[in-house]
Amino acid sequence: MRRPLLIALPLFLLSCSSSQNTSPEEPATNVVQPDKAEETAAAQETAYEPDFPKIEEKRWLLSEYEYDGRTYRPERDFTLRVFNGQVSGNSGCNNYQASIRLRKDGTMAVGDVASTKKLCQGSMMQERRFQDILQNARSYSVNQLFLEINSELGKLSFRAQPEDVKE
Repeated sequence: MRRPLLIALPLFLLSCSSSQNTSPEEPATNVVQPDKAEETAAAQETAYEPDFPKIEEKRWLLSEYEYDGRTYRPERDFTLRVFNGQVSGNSGCNNYQASIRLRKDGTMAVGDVASTKKLCQGSMMQERRFQDILQNARSYSVNQLFLEINSELGKLSFRAQPEDVKE
């Protein structure tokens, strides 16, 4: 009983595979074509034209922030970058990311801030304040060197950082 099954199974598999078009003149229909998603994403990134070049073409470093009526200087580097409707950076300890919508009238809206979950001794309060102000941001002002983001909780003041020099 086992022997007929052992002979029938390979014959069945062979007949299934021979029904596909694998002649040398025409390519097989089940050949996986290279994924074009990576090429499309790269093309879109290079073709991206920022609506707010004074903000989007820079890396920003937090110089100070106001929270609850007091001004503080960050104890670590807090960075911000805006690109294609997203804001991201490092808030002293953790990396963060959120959606952002800038308007030409100086108003803005930031989506929920997602963040990594590292614990850094001595900087978690500043990080929480930074993320709270950013998530509740309602307006901004910018020039070539400075960016200010305002919310009802306080203000974030950034200065532009030069891009990494590639030699």
